[in-house]
Amino acid sequence: MAATIGVMHSPSAHLRVVLVSLLVVTLVGVGLPAATLAAGPTSAELRAAESIVLKRINAQRKDRGLRAIRMDGRIQAVAQARSQDMVDRAYFSHTDPDGKLPWDHLKAAGIAYYAAGEIIAANGTNPIDAAAVRAVQQWMGSSGHKAQIVSTSFNYAGVGVAVAESGASYWTVVFIEGADRTKPKATLTKATSAVGSRTAKLRWSGTDPKLVKRTAGVASYDVQRRTGDGAWTTIRSRTTATSATTAGTKGVRYEFRVRARDKAGNIGAWSPVRGVTIR
Repeated sequence: MAATIGVMHSPSAHLRVVLVSLLVVTLVGVGLPAATLAAGPTSAELRAAESIVLKRINAQRKDRGLRAIRMDGRIQAVAQARSQDMVDRAYFSHTDPDGKLPWDHLKAAGIAYYAAGEIIAANGTNPIDAAAVRAVQQWMGSSGHKAQIVSTSFNYAGVGVAVAESGASYWTVVFIEGADRTKPKATLTKATSAVGSRTAKLRWSGTDPKLVKRTAGVASYDVQRRTGDGAWTTIRSRTTATSATTAGTKGVRYEFRVRARDKAGNIGAWSPVRGVTIR
């Protein structure tokens, strides 16, 4: 038993969108079990299998010179709920028994998007990690599903799987083109003090991880310092500079760190600390 379906969607008007035509791929296979959820793989095994699916999808993209699609935990929750609902209510469709489509579930979760797609699969392969591999094979064997996997329209995705009592696994991947939600990264590359200067010279850099599209780009940086185990003090806030000279007390060791902000409002983690003794 194996089956797949795929569909794509663009919301209307109020968002600036690249229109994507509706795609409905014919169901392949018959005899999907009308089963209910029962004991099977552990939660950890299910999550690991979901990761396998995204890794395999991104491997297909890499082979074609495309950037990776990034996991979004909010979308993953939607995809997991979609798969679980198909098991619980014994159906296999993009439209649930209440008449709701994937986009309705995205909107209910408060997820904004410019375009979205969903592919689903079901197979009886076991164990669950082998079923994950099989699901991607199923999709890549269908031109419509493959088109979504290697699309240049989507930058984030969520993968969900649920297992029926029969052992059959139901897979959902929800893709979106959304605003950049990935945190930028900053690195403090230099912290030195010249003899007699009574200052520290700092230099830093930052990157905003490249998405398939809509990478926001680094906007500014925050720089902090402290002495010993004292509290951190901000010495530069939202600066666009990538270097600074800051005064200090001779003989005192200062520690510095930096973080980046991107143009979408995402704030990265603080960089590893660099220390320097003022000379």
